Amino acid sequence: MFNIRNPHYLFDTKKIYVGEECVACLKSNNVSDGNISMFKNNCIQFYQTSAEEIQKRFFENNIFKDFCFLSPEVALEPKGRDTIPNLQRLSQHFGDYGIENSELELEWRNLPFMVTSSLKEKYYTLTIDEHWFENSKIKNFEDKYAFLNLSKLAKIIASLPHSNAAAERIFSIVTDVKSKSESE
Repeated sequence: MFNIRNPHYLFDTKKIYVGEECVACLKSNNVSDGNISMFKNNCIQFYQTSAEEIQKRFFENNIFKDFCFLSPEVALEPKGRDTIPNLQRLSQHFGDYGIENSELELEWRNLPFMVTSSLKEKYYTLTIDEHWFENSKIKNFEDKYAFLNLSKLAKIIASLPHSNAAAERIFSIVTDVKSKSESE
């Protein structure tokens, strides 16, 4: 893991592109070069802090590699299950969503044995979301959902944002609001 704060990895502020709208706004408001540089440095600090938080939450404990359990090929095969991730650790990482960790491990161990061969064939053709939706409907001999905790964990992980588009929209809104308030 590299040090995000290392200046060696940073562009000179003159080379940082902040977008056409931002450049136009800065020019139209006659913002000094010193203030533009300060603005760009603040942007860099924001991205550095964001990247550090991402590193802390995901990479330091190698949490992404644990997501492999979502794949039908991994989830439905009994071979090599001892090398599969510690799902309790993964569940605890995302907080309390009513997942019973003791049941979670049992569900994980039972999954490949409770799905018939014909269902496995079908599940291999499904997307990961469809696969876990189907798993969530399987009931045991007591007519209770057999993979309630496992399905909850899969839904939590599947709901993680896959891009920073939402954050970018917020920055755009903040910029618009700030621009409007400054012009009043």
